[in-house]
Amino acid sequence: MVTLKSTVFFRPKPGKVDPKDKDSDFIFTLYFDMTIFRVVILMHENYELGLSEGEFAELLSYEKKILTGAKDFVGAMVPNITRNVD
Repeated sequence: MVTLKSTVFFRPKPGKVDPKDKDSDFIFTLYFDMTIFRVVILMHENYELGLSEGEFAELLSYEKKILTGAKDFVGAMVPNITRNVD
C-alpha cells in the first residue's frame, strides 16, 4: 500500500502539490537511474511515502519503511522485477 500524507491533508492518489496550478511540482517522482541501476524517488517537502506495507517496496528494492522529507531516496538494491523468472 502506498500512502501519501501531508501535514495539512491526506491525498490517496499521487498528484501535484497544488492541483490548481498546472506548473506545480509533483508530490513525488520515480525513475530508474541507469548509471547506478537503482530506483530513485524524488519527494516534495511535507509529504510521506509509506512503503512499510505490501510488496511495492520490494518491487522497487527499497526497505519497508516510510520515506519522509524533501530529498532524493535511492533504493538499497538492484530491482528484481522479474523475481528470478527467466
